[in-house]
Amino acid sequence: MTLKEILKDKHISMYSLAKATGMPYSTLNDIVNARIEPASIRSGDLRAIAGQIGMSMDQLYDQLSESFVIEIRDVQGRIRIINRQYYVSFKYDGTEVTEPVAKADAESSIFIKTLAGWKMEDYISDRELEALCSTI
Repeated sequence: MTLKEILKDKHISMYSLAKATGMPYSTLNDIVNARIEPASIRSGDLRAIAGQIGMSMDQLYDQLSESFVIEIRDVQGRIRIINRQYYVSFKYDGTEVTEPVAKADAESSIFIKTLAGWKMEDYISDRELEALCSTI
């Protein structure tokens, strides 16, 4: 369950949560919409959000981290944000791979898991095709 779904389930608006935690609405919006990696969120902000939704900091951190993990064809990938750009990192056939996915903005954050999955699928398919062609 995403933080957005938790807030909806608990009938807590982002505006009221921002007010209750003392966080800027824009920061909270970036956290809720997975535009900030959990490791980059200040501990005080995590504590404030967790307290308002009835979770421990660890539970909230784990919940937020799940939004950044995907799996395609038994290959686990991690979505990262670097300089306002989404990347997907994964290990395939012994090689560490990091591929750019999309600009980190409101539109791409909605579909980031799908976009990252496509990027992983493209990479894996290309490697399989190369391996197949090298045997011919």
